Amino acid sequence: MNFTVQHIARLSSTNSFLAQNANIARLDEGYTVFTDEQTAGRGQFSNRWESEGGKNILLSILLRPDFLNISDHFYLSIAFSVAVVSLLEEYNINAKIKWPNDIYVNEQKIAGLLIENQLQRDQLKYSILGLGLNVNQTVFPKELPNPVSMKLLLGEQFCIEKVLQDFLGKLEIQYDYLRTGNYHDYFLNIYYKYLYRFHQKRTYKDEHGVFEGTIVGIGSYGRLFIKDSNGNIRKYQFKEVKFL
Repeated sequence: MNFTVQHIARLSSTNSFLAQNANIARLDEGYTVFTDEQTAGRGQFSNRWESEGGKNILLSILLRPDFLNISDHFYLSIAFSVAVVSLLEEYNINAKIKWPNDIYVNEQKIAGLLIENQLQRDQLKYSILGLGLNVNQTVFPKELPNPVSMKLLLGEQFCIEKVLQDFLGKLEIQYDYLRTGNYHDYFLNIYYKYLYRFHQKRTYKDEHGVFEGTIVGIGSYGRLFIKDSNGNIRKYQFKEVKFL
Protein backbone atom coordinates (compact mmCIF):
# COMPACT_ATOMS: atom_id res chain seq x y z
CA MET A 1 0.00 0.00 0.00
CA ASN A 2 1.27 3.45 -0.88
CA PHE A 3 0.88 6.19 1.69
CA THR A 4 0.33 9.61 0.19
CA VAL A 5 1.18 12.10 2.93
CA GLN A 6 -0.22 15.61 2.77
CA HIS A 7 1.29 18.06 5.25
CA ILE A 8 -0.89 20.92 6.44
CA ALA A 9 0.71 23.22 9.00
CA ARG A 10 -2.41 23.84 11.08
CA LEU A 11 -5.78 22.10 11.30
CA SER A 12 -8.64 21.94 13.75
CA SER A 13 -8.47 18.12 13.64
CA THR A 14 -6.90 15.71 11.16
CA ASN A 15 -9.77 13.24 11.58
CA SER A 16 -12.34 15.98 10.98
CA PHE A 17 -10.43 17.20 7.95
CA LEU A 18 -10.60 13.77 6.35
CA ALA A 19 -14.19 13.05 7.39
CA GLN A 20 -15.39 16.34 5.94
CA ASN A 21 -13.39 16.06 2.72
CA ALA A 22 -15.88 16.28 -0.14
CA ASN A 23 -13.62 14.14 -2.33
CA ILE A 24 -13.10 11.33 0.18
CA ALA A 25 -14.67 8.81 -2.20
CA ARG A 26 -11.91 9.57 -4.72
CA LEU A 27 -9.01 9.49 -2.29
CA ASP A 28 -6.76 6.46 -2.52
CA GLU A 29 -6.42 4.10 0.39
CA GLY A 30 -3.43 5.17 2.44
CA TYR A 31 -4.07 8.88 2.02
CA THR A 32 -2.57 10.50 5.13
CA VAL A 33 -2.94 14.02 6.43
CA PHE A 34 -0.26 15.20 8.84
CA THR A 35 -0.23 18.46 10.76
CA ASP A 36 2.09 20.38 13.06
CA GLU A 37 -0.70 21.75 15.19
CA GLN A 38 -4.35 20.95 15.94
CA THR A 39 -6.61 23.65 17.35
CA ALA A 40 -9.36 21.17 18.29
CA GLY A 41 -7.64 17.80 18.44
CA ARG A 42 -10.00 14.95 19.20
CA GLY A 43 -9.49 11.86 21.32
CA GLN A 44 -11.72 8.91 22.02
CA PHE A 45 -15.35 9.59 23.05
CA SER A 46 -15.22 13.34 22.26
CA ASN A 47 -12.24 13.92 24.54
CA ARG A 48 -9.77 16.60 23.48
CA TRP A 49 -6.23 15.73 22.47
CA GLU A 50 -3.76 18.35 23.72
CA SER A 51 -0.49 18.73 21.83
CA GLU A 52 2.23 21.37 21.50
CA GLY A 53 2.70 22.58 17.93
CA GLY A 54 5.48 21.02 15.88
CA LYS A 55 6.64 18.54 18.48
CA ASN A 56 4.48 15.48 18.00
CA ILE A 57 2.92 13.10 15.49
CA LEU A 58 -0.59 14.28 14.62
CA LEU A 59 -2.08 12.43 11.67
CA SER A 60 -5.05 10.65 10.19
CA ILE A 61 -5.05 7.89 7.59
CA LEU A 62 -7.80 6.79 5.22
CA LEU A 63 -8.22 3.02 4.89
CA ARG A 64 -10.83 0.97 3.07
CA PRO A 65 -11.02 -2.34 5.00
CA ASP A 66 -14.11 -3.60 3.16
CA PHE A 67 -12.74 -7.14 3.48
CA LEU A 68 -13.48 -7.09 7.23
CA ASN A 69 -16.76 -8.29 8.68
CA ILE A 70 -18.52 -5.73 10.85
CA SER A 71 -18.10 -8.02 13.85
CA ASP A 72 -14.33 -7.98 13.26
CA HIS A 73 -13.86 -4.21 13.08
CA PHE A 74 -11.99 -4.25 16.41
CA TYR A 75 -9.20 -6.16 14.68
CA LEU A 76 -8.46 -2.97 12.77
CA SER A 77 -8.04 -1.24 16.12
CA ILE A 78 -5.72 -4.05 17.22
CA ALA A 79 -3.63 -3.74 14.05
CA PHE A 80 -3.41 0.03 14.53
CA SER A 81 -2.45 -0.27 18.21
CA VAL A 82 0.12 -2.99 17.54
CA ALA A 83 1.72 -0.82 14.85
CA VAL A 84 2.22 1.99 17.39
CA VAL A 85 3.59 -0.35 20.07
CA SER A 86 5.92 -1.97 17.52
CA LEU A 87 7.16 1.47 16.50
CA LEU A 88 7.95 2.38 20.11
CA GLU A 89 9.59 -0.99 20.64
CA GLU A 90 11.96 -0.18 17.78
CA TYR A 91 12.95 2.93 19.74
CA ASN A 92 13.53 0.81 22.88
CA ILE A 93 10.34 1.94 24.58
CA ASN A 94 8.29 -0.81 26.23
CA ALA A 95 4.69 0.25 25.66
CA LYS A 96 1.33 -1.39 26.36
CA ILE A 97 -2.12 -1.08 24.82
CA LYS A 98 -4.68 0.20 27.29
CA TRP A 99 -8.09 -1.01 26.15
CA PRO A 100 -9.60 0.08 23.92
CA ASN A 101 -6.86 2.10 22.22
CA ASP A 102 -4.59 4.24 24.35
CA ILE A 103 -0.88 3.53 24.44
CA TYR A 104 0.82 3.53 27.85
CA VAL A 105 4.37 3.31 29.11
CA ASN A 106 4.11 2.08 32.69
CA GLU A 107 1.30 4.26 34.06
CA GLN A 108 1.77 7.16 31.63
CA LYS A 109 0.02 7.86 28.34
CA ILE A 110 2.25 8.37 25.32
CA ALA A 111 -0.29 8.05 22.50
CA GLY A 112 -3.99 8.11 21.76
CA LEU A 113 -5.80 6.49 18.85
CA LEU A 114 -9.13 7.44 17.32
CA ILE A 115 -10.87 5.27 14.72
CA GLU A 116 -14.01 6.41 12.94
CA ASN A 117 -15.78 3.95 10.64
CA GLN A 118 -18.22 4.64 7.84
CA LEU A 119 -20.53 1.70 7.32
CA GLN A 120 -22.39 0.61 4.19
CA ARG A 121 -24.84 -2.18 4.83
CA ASP A 122 -22.80 -4.94 6.47
CA GLN A 123 -19.38 -3.68 5.39
CA LEU A 124 -16.86 -1.06 6.43
CA LYS A 125 -16.94 1.46 3.60
CA TYR A 126 -13.91 3.27 4.93
CA SER A 127 -12.12 3.96 8.19
CA ILE A 128 -10.24 7.03 9.39
CA LEU A 129 -7.39 6.22 11.76
CA GLY A 130 -6.21 9.14 13.88
CA LEU A 131 -2.98 9.10 15.88
CA GLY A 132 -1.58 11.50 18.42
CA LEU A 133 1.89 10.40 19.55
CA ASN A 134 3.93 12.46 22.01
CA VAL A 135 7.42 12.70 20.54
CA ASN A 136 9.41 15.80 21.52
CA GLN A 137 7.02 17.56 23.90
CA THR A 138 8.32 17.87 27.47
CA VAL A 139 5.83 20.28 29.08
CA PHE A 140 2.14 19.37 29.19
CA PRO A 141 -1.01 21.12 30.46
CA LYS A 142 -1.59 20.53 34.17
CA GLU A 143 -5.05 19.09 33.54
CA LEU A 144 -3.52 16.09 31.76
CA PRO A 145 -3.05 13.52 34.53
CA ASN A 146 -0.29 11.27 33.21
CA PRO A 147 1.37 12.30 29.91
CA VAL A 148 4.80 11.21 28.74
CA SER A 149 6.76 11.52 25.49
CA MET A 150 9.57 9.76 23.68
CA LYS A 151 11.92 12.61 24.58
CA LEU A 152 11.01 12.48 28.27
CA LEU A 153 11.62 8.75 28.31
CA LEU A 154 14.86 8.66 26.34
CA GLY A 155 16.28 12.15 26.69
CA GLU A 156 16.68 12.55 22.93
CA GLN A 157 15.29 14.87 20.27
CA PHE A 158 13.65 12.93 17.45
CA CYS A 159 13.07 13.73 13.79
CA ILE A 160 9.28 13.90 13.45
CA GLU A 161 9.36 12.97 9.76
CA LYS A 162 11.44 9.85 10.42
CA VAL A 163 9.18 8.71 13.25
CA LEU A 164 6.21 9.25 10.92
CA GLN A 165 7.71 7.14 8.14
CA ASP A 166 8.72 4.43 10.60
CA PHE A 167 5.15 4.29 11.88
CA LEU A 168 3.65 4.00 8.40
CA GLY A 169 5.97 1.07 7.73
CA LYS A 170 4.77 -0.68 10.90
CA LEU A 171 1.13 -0.02 10.04
CA GLU A 172 1.56 -1.47 6.56
CA ILE A 173 2.92 -4.71 8.03
CA GLN A 174 -0.05 -5.13 10.37
CA TYR A 175 -2.61 -4.11 7.76
CA ASP A 176 -1.20 -6.70 5.36
CA TYR A 177 -1.86 -9.34 8.04
CA LEU A 178 -5.49 -8.23 8.11
CA ARG A 179 -5.74 -8.64 4.36
CA THR A 180 -4.70 -12.32 4.57
CA GLY A 181 -8.03 -13.17 6.21
CA ASN A 182 -6.32 -15.51 8.69
CA TYR A 183 -5.74 -12.87 11.29
CA HIS A 184 -7.77 -13.87 14.37
CA ASP A 185 -5.22 -15.96 16.26
CA TYR A 186 -2.30 -13.78 15.22
CA PHE A 187 -3.85 -10.55 16.43
CA LEU A 188 -5.33 -11.98 19.62
CA ASN A 189 -1.97 -13.42 20.62
CA ILE A 190 -0.05 -10.24 19.92
CA TYR A 191 -2.77 -8.06 21.48
CA TYR A 192 -2.67 -10.04 24.70
CA LYS A 193 1.12 -9.80 24.70
CA TYR A 194 0.87 -6.01 24.75
CA LEU A 195 -2.40 -5.57 26.67
CA TYR A 196 -2.14 -3.26 29.65
CA ARG A 197 -3.02 -4.98 32.97
CA PHE A 198 -3.62 -8.33 31.28
CA HIS A 199 -3.90 -11.07 33.93
CA GLN A 200 -3.16 -8.55 36.70
CA LYS A 201 -5.51 -8.06 39.64
CA ARG A 202 -6.40 -4.36 39.67
CA THR A 203 -9.22 -1.97 40.62
CA TYR A 204 -12.01 -0.88 38.29
CA LYS A 205 -15.30 0.98 38.44
CA ASP A 206 -18.53 0.32 36.57
CA GLU A 207 -22.16 1.32 37.02
CA HIS A 208 -22.40 -0.91 40.09
CA GLY A 209 -19.38 0.59 41.86
CA VAL A 210 -15.72 -0.12 42.53
CA PHE A 211 -14.45 -3.69 42.31
CA GLU A 212 -11.28 -5.73 42.00
CA GLY A 213 -10.84 -7.78 38.88
CA THR A 214 -8.49 -9.30 36.35
CA ILE A 215 -8.59 -8.67 32.60
CA VAL A 216 -8.87 -12.10 31.00
CA GLY A 217 -9.54 -11.28 27.34
CA ILE A 218 -11.68 -9.58 24.75
CA GLY A 219 -14.75 -10.80 22.90
CA SER A 220 -16.74 -9.96 19.80
CA TYR A 221 -16.87 -6.29 18.82
CA GLY A 222 -13.92 -5.67 21.14
CA ARG A 223 -15.75 -6.15 24.43
CA LEU A 224 -13.45 -6.31 27.45
CA PHE A 225 -13.74 -9.33 29.76
CA ILE A 226 -12.86 -8.81 33.43
CA LYS A 227 -13.10 -11.60 36.01
CA ASP A 228 -14.16 -10.20 39.39
CA SER A 229 -13.25 -11.52 42.84
CA ASN A 230 -16.33 -13.77 42.83
CA GLY A 231 -15.22 -15.46 39.63
CA ASN A 232 -17.85 -13.78 37.48
CA ILE A 233 -16.89 -12.55 34.00
CA ARG A 234 -18.02 -8.98 33.47
CA LYS A 235 -18.25 -7.87 29.84
CA TYR A 236 -17.89 -4.24 28.82
CA GLN A 237 -18.38 -2.15 25.74
CA PHE A 238 -16.38 1.05 25.33
CA LYS A 239 -16.86 3.61 28.09
CA GLU A 240 -18.66 1.16 30.41
CA VAL A 241 -15.75 0.56 32.80
CA LYS A 242 -13.14 2.87 34.30
CA PHE A 243 -9.57 1.91 35.13
CA LEU A 244 -8.61 3.06 38.65
